[in-house]
Order: sequence, then structure tokens, then C-alpha cells
Amino acid sequence: MTPGSLRALVRPLRVFAFDPSLGNRHGNVMTLSVAHERLQKGPRGRTVAVTDYDASNRCYYAPVDLDDPAVVMEDGRPPSEADPGFHQQMAYAVTMKTIENFSYALGRRVEWRKRRSPHRGGTAVFESPALRVFPHAMQGANAYYDPARHAVFLGYFEASRREAGHNLPGQTVYTCLSHDIIAHETTHALLHDLRPHYLTPTGCDAAAFHEALADLVALLQHFGFESALVDHLMETGGRLHDAELPPEVEPASGQATRIVAERSQPNVLIGLAQQFGEALEMRAALRSALGTAHDPSALQRRFEPHERGAILVACVFDAFLSVYARQAAAFLRLIQSRNAPLGTRLSREVAGHLAGEAAKMARQFLRICVRAIDYCPPVDISFGDYLRALVTVDSDLVQVDKLGYRDTLIEAFRLRGVDPGGVRSYAVESLRWEPPLRRGRPLECSGLQLDVIHGTDGRTQSRNARVLHAFGEEYAKELQLDPATPIRVESFHPIYRVGEDGQVGFQVVAQLVQRRLRSTRGRRDDGCQIGGCTLIIDMPSGLVRYAVYKRIHSRRRAEQEKEFTEYWAERVAGPYTVAQAGLPTLDFARLHRGY
Repeated sequence: MTPGSLRALVRPLRVFAFDPSLGNRHGNVMTLSVAHERLQKGPRGRTVAVTDYDASNRCYYAPVDLDDPAVVMEDGRPPSEADPGFHQQMAYAVTMKTIENFSYALGRRVEWRKRRSPHRGGTAVFESPALRVFPHAMQGANAYYDPARHAVFLGYFEASRREAGHNLPGQTVYTCLSHDIIAHETTHALLHDLRPHYLTPTGCDAAAFHEALADLVALLQHFGFESALVDHLMETGGRLHDAELPPEVEPASGQATRIVAERSQPNVLIGLAQQFGEALEMRAALRSALGTAHDPSALQRRFEPHERGAILVACVFDAFLSVYARQAAAFLRLIQSRNAPLGTRLSREVAGHLAGEAAKMARQFLRICVRAIDYCPPVDISFGDYLRALVTVDSDLVQVDKLGYRDTLIEAFRLRGVDPGGVRSYAVESLRWEPPLRRGRPLECSGLQLDVIHGTDGRTQSRNARVLHAFGEEYAKELQLDPATPIRVESFHPIYRVGEDGQVGFQVVAQLVQRRLRSTRGRRDDGCQIGGCTLIIDMPSGLVRYAVYKRIHSRRRAEQEKEFTEYWAERVAGPYTVAQAGLPTLDFARLHRGY
């Protein structure tokens, strides 16, 4: 393959790895490669469409043309805080890269849900529109995803004039120049597309899970920034989890810091939205990957979605950084002539090797975290459900856990008080989801037809939906569905996975959802109740590998949901929700204001 043909497969675009406040330090100016596609000015493509309208000033900014030969030859526009064209470029590149990471992890191409388009010739048309991204949507310290408009709105605001950190006091801070904020909002859009009912806060963990997953994706993507990672490992001696980097020059004993080289710097790899946090007088990143200690009682006290979500983020990063630290320490013991511990300054060659291992582990953890969504129930997510999904998906991907991913994940969740619920112990075998059985035999969903190479046509998709619906009705008892409540086939997707033996396997992930008015002692009120199950089906056998369910006809769950809905509306996060179709629904514009 020639360089020219390779260049046609990907589009290199220059971006800030973190945000403009770092300047050129820590590999902050980098080139991000995304899939190549023909673009209209904006840029506007099949999956992402950037529209640069500023609602506060009621104006459009000139759209960038990334297919202009002069721009293509330079790997896009050069990084600049003053160039709206670069702002558009960065918003597009980071959004596309996050979507591509999801596609790789899920084992299928991300296709946005079909939405009703304006009538054409008197007929309603359903299409899969591109995700719209507005780089300068409004003036304000906010950025959010709007499900109704299938759009990401990125704001801009003035930094504090009293304590602005690395920013100039009063300077304009653009959220569209923060990798973390763009990736965070894109993840909200992707998760909503995969699990739309997670916007309904039916329990304490629902909104927190949305925030936690968005933070996890943004933070784990940091470890794909090779230059920043190598520089960090050289300075820290291989340590990834320290909150600060040691100074280039140690101050004299007992002497205060006098020069820049003697100042320690924040660890940008584990900090989220550094510029945004400093601009709001936080003197630090907005959030940290290791923001919570081992406190099993924290979940009983923290209900604000960002604070509660930080516990889940800390669980996953505890596991990731622990696995890395064990491997790095073993490697350094092998190559060093003396028994120098982690923390001794490293050569670039040694740091480069460790960076490769850390990046590989981060990709694996990101893949596990994203693919676990397919192993979660369609409604009412909890941290315990997610732990079981993580363990199950990793067991399916890797049978022999040589590096201890699963055991370390379980221990990190246990130390922070996450109760998986409905299991005998924290053992891997106990946490894994189980297949549904009838008379001791696994269920088979026969009749599904898929064309994973060319794509399944609409007529076959309609037939598959009918097959799944009939299957749900026939095996409602085994799937923990309510036979008296209508079943809706929410979605079904073919996925592929490559086994340890290199063989490609195919599965179908399907969601069956039930919805009804909530009743109390025979009297109906205005609220609604939802339930359902997620099916993982091996193809072409049709064997149902797992059924992950939330019973709609569980009296205990109904009482807990009703109690929580009342508590949510009155105490915990009423300002973050709006009423929609009889249920409180998360409003990201309110939730992200200042966060």
C-alpha cells in the first residue's frame, strides 16, 4: 500500500491533546487520525455535522473546508485559540475519534437511531441523522448533549479574574478546545443511543452512570496520546497514578520554590478538563480519575450525579492503574542493574516501552468499559449491574485472566462498597451473568437472519424484529418478562468478536422493553414503570448466551422506583430533571452547568 492510498483511508487532523492551557508542553499539540470521508464545509459528514452558529451573538462563523487541498496537505488547520476554523476542526476530530473507539469496542459500526424527519410528499420519513455539533453554541460555562435535537452544544466563557490558574484572568475559554469535554458529551450521545431509557433516573445510580461513563471514556483516551505519555513516564519514573509530576529541579532543602523548574505540575493524564476547572477558580482539573478513596460508605452519602459517578470512575481507574503498576514494576526489576523502585527517572527508551504497555492496557480497559454496555439491562442501570457486565464481557473476551484484570476490578469495586446484588459472593463465577433456561436447557432463538458483510436489508430487519417479539412472548417467564404486559423490541444489532484463537464469532444484542402505568393497590397514578431484558444471542445457532433483565412485575422494584422518583424530584436533583411522558428525564443542560 502506497503512502497516498493509506492517506485516503484516514484523515490526519491537528488538535490539542488536552486543552490550550498546556501550550506545547506534554505533547499537547498532536495529530489525530480519523476515518476518511467526503466532507462538506463545516465540516459535515455522514456521522458528524459541525454547524458553527453562535446563539448568543446570533451569527454564523465561516465553515472550514477540510477537503481543501491546501488544508489536507497540512493535516488540517494549525492549532489556534483565535481561529474558529480550527475550533470546528477539533470538535469534528475528537467527536469522530470517540465514535470510532465505540465502534471498535462494540464490534459494529455506530449507526444513530432513526428519527422522524419532516414529511416528504405527505409521508413521514425516518432517517439516521448525523450528530450535530455546535462549537460556539452559547456564552456560558456549559456544554451538553440534547437528545431531542440530537446535538452537542459547546459553550465559551470568561475565565475568573481572581484565580484563573494557567489562564489569563478574564480570557475567553472555549469548551470546544477541550478534548475531555468534547469526548464527554459525545459519550452521552452514544450511551443515549445505545440505552435511551438510562435518561430516566429510576435509581440512585442512573444519572451517575451517565456521568461516570462519559468521564471514563475521555480519561482513558488520554493514554493514546503517545508523546504526552512518554514524557510523563520519564519524569515520574514509570508512575501513572501520582496527582502531580515531580519538579524538573528539586529545591534546596528547606528552601521555598523560586524558579519555574522547581515547581511541580499537575498530572494531566488523570485530570479531566484542566483548563475548565482552573478557569472556574478550582485550582485544579474539573475532576480526577482517582478522586475517591477506598470508602465503602461513600455510596450511602453521595447522590449528586458527578460526585457519585466519581466513585465508579475511581473503581475502574484503580483497577487499570493497579494492573499497569504491577507490570511496570516487574519490567523495571528485570532491566535495571539495581533494584530501583517505580519513581526513579527513566530513559526515553524505557519510558517508550512502558508507554506502549500502558496505552495497550488503556485500550483494553476502554474496550471492556464500552462493550460492557451491551451486557447491561435496558433500563434501571446500577453500579452493581455494570460490575457484573464488566466481569462477563471480559470473561467472554479472555478466558484465562493472566494479568488479573477481573480480580482487580472486583476488588476495586468491593473496596468502594458496590453491591452487585443477587449473587452469592464476589467470585468471578458468581458475578457472571447466566443463560436463561427452560427445564434445565438453554433457550434458542431460531429464525434470525443476518448479513454481517453487506448489511441486513430493511425487510429482513422487520422479519427479525417479529422473530424476537415472538420469542419474548413465548419465553416471557424464562426471560423474567411480564406475560400480561406488551413487549417492544427496542433494538437489535449484529456484533462480531475475535476470540483468543483468532476466530471471528458473531452475536446479536437485542433489547426487549415493557412499559405500563404504575399502579398502587389497584389504583393507577400518573407515573410509569419500565422493565425488560437484554439478550446476547450466538449466531448462527441462535443460542441465548445471556439474559440481563429488570422485572417490571417486581413489587419490590416498583416500590423502590416510586420512592426514589419522589425523593429524586424533591431532594436529590430536581433541578437536573424535566417531566416527560410520565417520567422524570435527565436534562444535561441543567446537569452540566458549571460541571
